[in-house]
Amino acid sequence: MASNTLDGRDRAVLEALRDGTSDIERLASTLEANRDALEERLSRLADNGLVNRGDDGYALTDNGRRVLEATPVDGRDYRIDTPDEVERALESRDLRPDEASAVRAAFSFLRYWGEATAAEVIDAAYSEVPVGYESAERWWSGCVRDHLEALPTVTQSGDEDLGEQWRYEGTPAIDSPEDGDGRDVPDPPSVRHSIGSARHALESLEPSPAERATARAAFVVLAERGRATVDDLLEAIEDGHSTEHESSDGSVEALSSLLLEIPGVSRVGETEGADAAPVLRYEPAPEDIESDRRDSS
Repeated sequence: MASNTLDGRDRAVLEALRDGTSDIERLASTLEANRDALEERLSRLADNGLVNRGDDGYALTDNGRRVLEATPVDGRDYRIDTPDEVERALESRDLRPDEASAVRAAFSFLRYWGEATAAEVIDAAYSEVPVGYESAERWWSGCVRDHLEALPTVTQSGDEDLGEQWRYEGTPAIDSPEDGDGRDVPDPPSVRHSIGSARHALESLEPSPAERATARAAFVVLAERGRATVDDLLEAIEDGHSTEHESSDGSVEALSSLLLEIPGVSRVGETEGADAAPVLRYEPAPEDIESDRRDSS
C-alpha cells in the first residue's frame, strides 16, 4: 500500500466516482483539475486499492466505497485528534484508509475522556466508522482492538465489573477545557456530538458518582447481551456497586431511567408478574450498512 492517508482532493476524486465509471477527461472537467496531476492521484488511489482503471475509465472498488461511507457526513477528519507519534504508528500498521479512520475514531474518543470501557469505545466509534462490519463485536475484534492497543499513550487492563478498561496516558481533553476551571463536559470534538454516546449521555445527565458507576457497569453487561431485564443487570453487577436506593423498585427505576437516555437503548417490554421489571435492548446499528458488506461475504 502506497499510503494510508487521504487528503481532501483524494476524497473529491472518490466522490466524483461515486455514481459510476468516468474517463479522465470527464473527471478533470468535473474536478477542474490538471489532467497530469489527476492521473498521478488516480494512480496512487489505485495503488491503495480504492479505484480500478478499466476500458471505460476509472471506477471505485469496494474498498473505495467503504472509505466514502467511513467518512463522517460533516467532513470531520480524525487526524486532528491524533498526535504525530500516533499517526506514525498507524502508518506502520499497513491499514486501509477506512480502517485507519476507524482506529483514529476510537483513539479520539479515548483521548477525549481519558479512560473508557471497551463497550463505550465501541458504542461511540462503531456507528461513525463501521468499515463495512455489520457486527460491532467483529468490528472491534477484527479491525480496531489490536491496532488501538498498539498505539503509544494507550494502555488496556481488565476490570472485574467493567471488562476491558482502556486509558489514554496523557491529559484528557475533557480535563483541559478552554474556558473555566475544573471538569467540563463539552461536546466531544470528533465522535458523536451532544448526547450521542453512552459515556457522554451518562456524564451529561449528572447522576451521583455511585449511580453513574452503576449505569456504566450495567451498560457493559447490556452491550454484551444485547437484551436484558433491569433486574438481571442489577444482579450481574451487584457485588461491586451500591445503588443508593432503599427499595429494589427504586433501584430498577433509577437504573432504567439512566440507561434509556443512552442512544441505542430502548424498552421493549417487561417481565410478567407482580414484580414486573423493564426489558431493555441495545442496538449499536450504524446507518447505511449494505447487504454485500464484509460480514455477509
